[in-house]
Amino acid sequence: MFQTDKLQGSILIADDNPNNLNVLRKILTDQGYKVYPVPSGELALKVVQKSQPDIILLDIMMPPGMDGYEVCARLKSDEQTRDIPVLFISAPDETVYKVKAFEAGCADYIVKPFQAEEVSARVRTHLNLRYMQKQLLEQNRQLQFQAMLLEQIKDGIAAVDMEGRITYINGAAAGIKGKTPDELIGKKACVFGESPAVKKKVLQNTLKHGKWQGTISDSVTNGTRRTMEVRTWLVYDTDRKPTGMIGIGSDVTEKNQVTDALRQSETRYRELFEAMSSGVAVCEAVNNGKNFVFREFNSAGEKIEGIKRENIIGKPVTEVFPGVRALGLLEAFQRVWRTGMPEIFPPTFYSDNQRTGWRENRIYKLPSGEIVSVYDDVAEKIKAQQELVKAKEAAEAANHAKSDFMANMSHEIRTPLNAVLGFSEILMNEAQNVRQKAFLENIYLSGKALLSLMEDILDLSKIEAGRLELQPEPLSIRELLNEIEVMFFRKVRKKGLNFKIIIHEDTPDWLLLDRVRFRQVLINLADNAVKFTHQGYVEMRVRGEGSEVRGQGSGGNTSHLSPLTLIIEIADTGIGIPQDQQIVIFESFQQQKGQKSGEYAGTGLGLSITKKLIQMMNGNISVQSEAGKGSIFRIILSDVRTVEQPDTVKASSKPDDTETEFRPATIMIVDDVASNRELIREYLKDAAFSVIEAESGDHALSLLEKENIRPDLILMDLKMPGRNGYEVTEIIKNSKLSGSVPVIALTASAIKKDEPNIRKLFDGYLHKPVSKTELLSEIKKFLSFTGGKTLPAQTVEKTELPEETKKNLPEILKILQKKFMPRWKEIQEVFFINDITDFAESLKDFAIKYHIPFLTDYSQRLYDNAWSINIEEMESLMAEFPSVVDEIKKQK
Repeated sequence: MFQTDKLQGSILIADDNPNNLNVLRKILTDQGYKVYPVPSGELALKVVQKSQPDIILLDIMMPPGMDGYEVCARLKSDEQTRDIPVLFISAPDETVYKVKAFEAGCADYIVKPFQAEEVSARVRTHLNLRYMQKQLLEQNRQLQFQAMLLEQIKDGIAAVDMEGRITYINGAAAGIKGKTPDELIGKKACVFGESPAVKKKVLQNTLKHGKWQGTISDSVTNGTRRTMEVRTWLVYDTDRKPTGMIGIGSDVTEKNQVTDALRQSETRYRELFEAMSSGVAVCEAVNNGKNFVFREFNSAGEKIEGIKRENIIGKPVTEVFPGVRALGLLEAFQRVWRTGMPEIFPPTFYSDNQRTGWRENRIYKLPSGEIVSVYDDVAEKIKAQQELVKAKEAAEAANHAKSDFMANMSHEIRTPLNAVLGFSEILMNEAQNVRQKAFLENIYLSGKALLSLMEDILDLSKIEAGRLELQPEPLSIRELLNEIEVMFFRKVRKKGLNFKIIIHEDTPDWLLLDRVRFRQVLINLADNAVKFTHQGYVEMRVRGEGSEVRGQGSGGNTSHLSPLTLIIEIADTGIGIPQDQQIVIFESFQQQKGQKSGEYAGTGLGLSITKKLIQMMNGNISVQSEAGKGSIFRIILSDVRTVEQPDTVKASSKPDDTETEFRPATIMIVDDVASNRELIREYLKDAAFSVIEAESGDHALSLLEKENIRPDLILMDLKMPGRNGYEVTEIIKNSKLSGSVPVIALTASAIKKDEPNIRKLFDGYLHKPVSKTELLSEIKKFLSFTGGKTLPAQTVEKTELPEETKKNLPEILKILQKKFMPRWKEIQEVFFINDITDFAESLKDFAIKYHIPFLTDYSQRLYDNAWSINIEEMESLMAEFPSVVDEIKKQK
């Protein structure tokens, strides 16, 4: 029931007539209300916003401002004021005014003149309604809050009447059944189980005792089995007659699963704890971390230490293991306990009155605050490490001895080879007898083969020792392949093979690779292909994948160019490789089984070194082959950087250093091997040099210091009896008299690590065996010369074309422009010898057909120079071709 007597409230009165305001204020004030009188609609709206009255009395006509209708409409459109009752109190009594007032949203309409009793009664009535509305809203909010709480509860809650119909069910309970509350209200259902036995058990126990509590494991929906903890109560009316039942159910399926999982985890932990091969001790800090007592100790710990866990549980660590304090292990426990950061206590020798041994500890802090030490007896590990150190030292000693042996072997082989190759080269140039010249060429080639074999052995040794380092530099792939074609031209021509080089148009011109090692790889593979192919072809194919750059550039800048995958294939139609041999051939000192050793000579090192070099270049090599049909060796190099052409542009022709004219100078040769000194003297005999020989370092110093000889250049051997080349050169460089004389090192050593020391002390550096060209080229860096003897390029002799030929000039010029000029441009870009040979043959046939004598002569000389691999003359003649075509045009 609502209280209606002595209602307290606040009332706003808006009327432009002061008399009406005063009368109404008195009436309502006498009734105990708080009154806010205002003379206009605008003021009424401001007061309402501040005071929020319980009721508003509003006149309609309030000139000159806002009338009552507009004030009411604004109040009803505002969220904060729309629920305040508005009573119009006005003079017009016509229906039209009343209708408009109610349309504006008023709650009542009082006609002037009014009676005080009527105003009081109507105000009281609407105030009662206002209070009742507020109470209903509050009750509704409380009910909604309670309903929300019930819906938020994870437990399922349901109420049923005595016939089993659901009268209330929250979302959690409905979810157990897989439905919504609306779908279940009014339906008969056992919320917390489906089987008749469960229904009977819950109902009978609740009716008998008035309440029941228990656990139900039953299918609740769609055959899903859940475990529920359930509590039920009977609901009574005022006469203590049961009217229904309330049940609350908690789904503990996951909880039980977690409990079971924890139990199983505990079992597994215990099994793991006991099964660990490492000792594990769990300790608790005491005395604020000053000491620790044992709480757990596993079987492995018992075995390692020879103690029983029951004898140490609860005892201080320092009592069981007195040596931990001196060892520093107790301090490590304390650090981990304070900081929580795990520590690895390195292998340390432990000793006390009862036990000794090597121990390695890993110390951790558990969330519980306990310290765990996982430790091992590492005596065997320490022993193995000590033996490993000894073995490593022995291996390093052996490796050092091997390196010394390789260096000595290199020196001892290179020294006589220097004479063999040098003198055979000199004699080949001087010999007139063809048979003798052939013998000398065989000697020279055999020496080169022996040098190549030694280089292979040294390379393999360096690779296996990890001492071979790649030196990437800008490399023109087209120039390199052209060089390889020139190298194998005579050999493939002799065997009648077709040697092809195909470069995919998207392959960049310049790459960043170790030129020496990349060239070595390609030569090894090309040499094998030519060696094992007797008819058909050898083909080298190159393509790049993933590059954004193609063509020439400038500046040598590599930072903005993208890397690519470089794919090289060397294909041949040779003897092929059986499937079971395709892995063996890449092993050191292995060759294909069944091949004729006399016909296919070799050490079996080439492919092994090739594979290792390719792997060092971040690549791999594979072979696809069939016996009797040929092979394809495929190289894939990953992340090869593309570069722009370096600023240093290759000159169109290179002067022959052997034709250089030197100015008179004195050169001292210091070498303990007479044949080496004789060879150098022979190399220098045609130049204007005075040569002084010293057969040892001491002899050289004597000549310089005692005999006051002042050479312009010294050629210094490094390995000599007595003072070696390093010592002698250091003395020379520190001398006031000879310190400015340049010294070029001549060495047969092949040790890469020696090169920085050589370059630091010496002005130049040559590797034996030394050719005449190499020697003179190096000497040019230090001695004056007047230039080389250049041979003028032979020009084409132009003659007047026959009249018959002139008649066909339009056709001739058309063929030259459409066929030969485009082909000439292609060849100029790549410059492969086979292409030049084909071009010259085709051009000669064309010249003969149309009777162009000077073109016939030109094409014949181009063919001859290509066939004999005269590179300089080839380049000159190819460059002249456009002028030859222009000469034909002038014949019109």
